[in-house]
Amino acid sequence: MVLSDPELQYCTDCLPKFKDRRTDKLVGAARRVLVEMRGSQSDPAQTAEAKAKRIAAYVERKERARAWLHENPGPPDRNFYKSEILPGLPNVTLPQMIRATSLTSGYCWKIQRGDRIPHPMYWEVLRSLASDHRDRSPGIPHDPKR
Repeated sequence: MVLSDPELQYCTDCLPKFKDRRTDKLVGAARRVLVEMRGSQSDPAQTAEAKAKRIAAYVERKERARAWLHENPGPPDRNFYKSEILPGLPNVTLPQMIRATSLTSGYCWKIQRGDRIPHPMYWEVLRSLASDHRDRSPGIPHDPKR
């Protein structure tokens, strides 16, 4: 097949398949490196500094969650999250979610897939991200006039 644009390397049918294979390879390589690191005596995730950083982040999140619950009594509406926020998250990138929430990439990935519902204190920022991206499909430019 000859591509109409000489700068393209893949057609629109092949690009998603290529990206999926590339992602699988990268994830596999990353997992192998993590296994090696976890097995070594110099695992950077287990240094005193790394542990202190994790504890501080955990304490901060718990304090913020407690404050949010104090300001927002009553149970959150999970159906609102599922119908108004979750549908727009697949078009939001993980780096955007991480920056907006300060949550880990692994947890943001689970949120994006719908495997986890985050604490309601994150819903407003996620709703904002999702609404910014809701009408966009990956790879299609967004028309700001819409």
